[in-house]
Amino acid sequence: MHKRGRFSLGSQAFGGVIMGNIRPSFIKSRALRLVETYPDQFTDDFEKNKHLVSEFSDVDNKRMRNWIAGYITRYKQRRVD
Repeated sequence: MHKRGRFSLGSQAFGGVIMGNIRPSFIKSRALRLVETYPDQFTDDFEKNKHLVSEFSDVDNKRMRNWIAGYITRYKQRRVD
C-alpha cells in the first residue's frame, strides 16, 4: 500500500521480517493483569474476551475494550501451556 508519499507496511513482510502490531504499555499491563487475575476465564476467542473485558474491568469505551481483548487473544494464541 502506498499512500501519497507515505509508505504503510501494516503487518507486511519487510526484509524477511514480519512486522507486528505495536501496542502501548498501558494496554499490555491492563491485559496481563486481567489474565493473571482471571486465568481460566480468557481464551483465544476474541468475541468471548470482549465480553469478559467489559465484565471484569472499568473500560469505558469500545476501542479500548477491543484493544485489550485483542491483545489478550493474541497472548493466549501464542502461549502454550
